[in-house]
Order: sequence, then structure tokens, then C-alpha cells
Amino acid sequence: MDNEQLKRLKKKRSSYKGQLTLFENYLLTLEDTTLSKRQVMELQLRITKLESILKEFDAVQLDIECICDDAQLEISERELVETKYYSLVTEARQMLNSTEDDGECDWLTICFSLSVRCPYEIKIKFNALIQRTEFHIEANTETMATRSAYHM
Repeated sequence: MDNEQLKRLKKKRSSYKGQLTLFENYLLTLEDTTLSKRQVMELQLRITKLESILKEFDAVQLDIECICDDAQLEISERELVETKYYSLVTEARQMLNSTEDDGECDWLTICFSLSVRCPYEIKIKFNALIQRTEFHIEANTETMATRSAYHM
């Protein structure tokens, strides 16, 4: 049973490694180009997906390491995959950070698209006779933004 289970787990691991290679190939298509807003959003989504893949890989790899007799070989395999993963994610995030839109990076889009807490406090207010809109982001809160509109 362990041998069959080990084969199945190694197939899964190969699938995760293949997804890393697909992401690497995608990054190669973006090299030396200025990313459009669409490409920025797509890259953000791909990074998010890759993060979930690492969690799945970690669970499968742990099972392999527990079953396999040669744990050192499997730990080396983990190290290779994790090194590649972190290198690719770093490269992708550098691409995002170097992207400029009219001279400024679109931090709000990046923070919301990645569903992370934005490390900045940003307050934007719009007041008019007919409408008042407030947009507020607080650092280190679970709710990233609140919106309210009042019609007079």
C-alpha cells in the first residue's frame, strides 16, 4: 500500500512542479516589457494561485517524506522546489513593483487584488454639494476599506 501511495504522491508533486514551470514560462513572456494594467492584475492572480499551490505541495511533500525510506533525498527535492518557488515569486513581485502607471504604482489595486493588509494609511475625501464620498484604508485592520456615500 505504501508503494502505491508513494507513487500517487510523487505524481501529485510532479504536477505542482509542472505548475511552477508554467508560471516560470509566463514570467519569461513578460520580461523586458512594461506591464499593462491587465497584465498586472493577471500576474497578481497568478501569484495568489501559486501561493495556494505551495501549501498543497507542502502537504504532499510532507506525506512523501514520512513514507519514503530515503528522507534526505526527499528533503533535497523539497529544497529545490521551494527555492524555485521563492525565486519566481520574488521575480514576479519585482515586476509588479517596477510597474508604473503615469509615474505612480497603483498600490490600491495591488493591495485589494492580493487581499492583503495594505501597510499604508490612505484617506481620500470627496465633498460636493450633492454628494459626499469617503474612502479610508487603515493599516493593520481586518477591514481594509470602508465606503460611505451621503446624498443631500
